[in-house]
Amino acid sequence: MTTNEKLLISTSLLPVLADFLEDAGLKFRAKEKANLVINSIRSLDKFLLDGAEIDEYDQQINIQLAFRQWCAENFKDEDN
Repeated sequence: MTTNEKLLISTSLLPVLADFLEDAGLKFRAKEKANLVINSIRSLDKFLLDGAEIDEYDQQINIQLAFRQWCAENFKDEDN
């Protein structure tokens, strides 16, 4: 895997992980630490995608959708 491929994958998955952290329902100090991570991810994502080509946005979205699909299939709620 090339460095660019690793960067694309990493920067595509990080915003999804930030979304998951936001939804985790953390409290107190854990929430504070999670917000630091989330803000860092959002900042990196904005920095990398400012001025990006439409193909790069599309690739990121496709990777995010595939990862969310994988999570939905592999982490099913057993109560439902």
